[in-house]
Amino acid sequence: DDRRALDDVGAVGDLAGGRGAGCQGVPCRYREDLGDIMAQKAMLFDSSRCTGCQACAAACGAARRASLPDAETTAPQGDSYQRVADLDGNAVLAITFSERTVDPHGLVWDIGRKSCVHCASAPCVEVCPTEALVRDEETGLVLANDGRCVSCHMCALACPADVLRHGSEKGSIVKCDGCVDRVRADAPPTCVQACPLDALAWGEREEIVLKANERVTQLQERGFERACVLGVDEQGGHGVIQVLKYGAGDDA
Repeated sequence: DDRRALDDVGAVGDLAGGRGAGCQGVPCRYREDLGDIMAQKAMLFDSSRCTGCQACAAACGAARRASLPDAETTAPQGDSYQRVADLDGNAVLAITFSERTVDPHGLVWDIGRKSCVHCASAPCVEVCPTEALVRDEETGLVLANDGRCVSCHMCALACPADVLRHGSEKGSIVKCDGCVDRVRADAPPTCVQACPLDALAWGEREEIVLKANERVTQLQERGFERACVLGVDEQGGHGVIQVLKYGAGDDA
């Protein structure tokens, strides 16, 4: 129900910035009415390989014919230092740069990805009163129908990743559509294709989860004990699986 969907917000927190409360690395339960999302494709974001070059964000903007948010007019968010201060009603992808204090590494420079993670059991879809947000059955992507949006902002309140924006106070929803046309044509999303360092990958979800677990194991063997996988079963499973080098949850 709506209350349960809204409760998920506090449980997960800022997923894209690496501050979610949960962090699993093995497939778990899925809602029966959604089917087995392991049969779908997914994206991998590996924070340990990302240098923050912004190639993905630039390619995303070019594909959408959208400019980057104005850094001079967009207020900074917390302790993040990225070129784009935050998502706005134009851009749907931002790479975040944050200082964190992580035991035993001390002060670290943490890079994250801020964009829709395409939840299988998406709180935004559940709370939308006009069905302006739907989960595409073919691809599993969460899509927006501008014509049905009444700008009530309920979706933004429910979003566990805090990535939903509106074009204006009374404008329609603006969000990542996962390059749905490309995915339907069996091509990777634009951001994945643009990444020069293998920080982003695309493939069968089961293979992406396995790859994420392998990379976490490698990180832990190198001394990054807090490294983990995020997105395997949160909100029924995400379409974006994240490898978090410094882990998720409270800084320590």
